[in-house]
Amino acid sequence: MNNRQAFSLIEMTIVLTIIGVIFTGVTIGQKLIKNNQLNQVISEVRLHHSNMDIFKLKFAAYAGDYADAALIWGNDCNDNSLGSDECSGDGDDIIAWSLINEQANSWAHIYRAKINNSFYPFASADTWQDNVPESALDNGSLYLFTSDNGKVILQLRSRQDEYSALAHIDAYYIDNKIDDGLLATGNIYGECGASITTYDKDYGDALVCGLKFY
Repeated sequence: MNNRQAFSLIEMTIVLTIIGVIFTGVTIGQKLIKNNQLNQVISEVRLHHSNMDIFKLKFAAYAGDYADAALIWGNDCNDNSLGSDECSGDGDDIIAWSLINEQANSWAHIYRAKINNSFYPFASADTWQDNVPESALDNGSLYLFTSDNGKVILQLRSRQDEYSALAHIDAYYIDNKIDDGLLATGNIYGECGASITTYDKDYGDALVCGLKFY
């Protein structure tokens, strides 16, 4: 009986060890997948910034704001039957943000200019969310516009609502890897709520943050 009890304890120990190994493996695997997604986001940001710079050098205008776009690519450069002159911007050095706008057309201009063989799928024009490329994140999209002082901003945000694309820890990962790791300074700004001034790495997995890349 004692031998059987001892054997059962050994069996239980082995089973618990196997369960622990499997759990650890799954956790590590999930972390690797997430980190791979975040690294893809970093690559996306670098590519899009490069594309914007190349477009500006080539056409002496910001993509989306380019006033002669319709003369080169036609009025319907965004493949959405936007109507007369919707392809062209107003040439005021501002990528304006509104429905069916320069912000959405910025991606069409880069695509039409064949910069770095960029491809962006242009869906329905009914909502501005459909005229922007998806990010490597499951629920993220990328938006281009200019700040009040004329800087081009690439914004990562959710397609469902205004900001919720990232958890605090993931926003911090990106910020820390290519900038200073601080929410409100440097070339990357976190957007995790109006009164939030620091990343909370213990906040959990809730998707409450967006990022602005200057």
